[in-house]
Amino acid sequence: MKKWVGFTIWLAAATVQAAVILSPTVDGDIDDNGVNGYAIDSSDVRILTQSSGPDIRGIYEFDLASIPGGSTITGATLSLTLSGTLSNTGGNPVTVTFYGYTGNGTIEFTDFLEIASVVATETYPSDSGNRPPIGTTFSINLTDLTALQAASDSGTRYFGIVTDTHNFATYSIYSSEAAVAEGLKPSLTVNYVPEPGPGSLVCLRWPPWHCGGGAPKTRPPEVPGSRCGPCRAERFVLRSA
Repeated sequence: MKKWVGFTIWLAAATVQAAVILSPTVDGDIDDNGVNGYAIDSSDVRILTQSSGPDIRGIYEFDLASIPGGSTITGATLSLTLSGTLSNTGGNPVTVTFYGYTGNGTIEFTDFLEIASVVATETYPSDSGNRPPIGTTFSINLTDLTALQAASDSGTRYFGIVTDTHNFATYSIYSSEAAVAEGLKPSLTVNYVPEPGPGSLVCLRWPPWHCGGGAPKTRPPEVPGSRCGPCRAERFVLRSA
C-alpha cells in the first residue's frame, strides 16, 4: 500500500534584471587655475579634462530617481564622445581616471575634490598614427559599483562622476549642450535588480487539490513536474511508502 505525504513550499521567483539609460541632469567642468580659485563651466559644448596649466576636471551628475528604491546595482556603462584631439606630451598615452560620488543635481566647487572612489580607469593612445578620431564614442564600464550603489541608496539619489587626467594630458568630450545627435551626448546605462516585493514568491504544493478546491482525487499522478489546474503550482511527490 502506498502512502502519499503532502507538503507546501514557497520559493522565490526568478530574479528580474532591468536597465535604464540616463542623461546627465547637469554636466560641465571645473577649472582650478591656482590663482583665483575654482571656475565652473556648465554651458559649454565640450567638457574638458586637463592636467597641464590649469587643472580642469569634468563633472557629470545623473538623477537615479527612475531606479526603484532598494534595488541592487549590477552594472553600469558610461558613454562619452570625443569632441577634440586627444593629446599628451611626447605622444604619450592619455590616462583618464573616473571617480564616483553622491551628488545633488548641481555642479559645485567641492565636486572638484570628489576623488576618493575610483570607478574606472581608461587609457587611450595620443600619437597621431593611433589616437581615436574626433567623434569616437567610448563605452566605459564602471569596474567598482560601490559609489553608484551608495548614491542609489542615498536620500538625494544623484550619482556624480569626476574625470581627471595625468601628465599634461587633455581629454575633451561633447556635453549635453552640444549640437550633436543624442547618441553622441553623455549617458549612463545602469543595470539593476529591483528589491523583491509582495507577490514575488511561488507556491509549490502537494497534493494538487489543496490549491484550487474541487473534488479530491483518489490517487495523485506520479509524474513530477506536472501542473495543478487553478493555481498552476508544480506537483512533486515528496515520498511514497
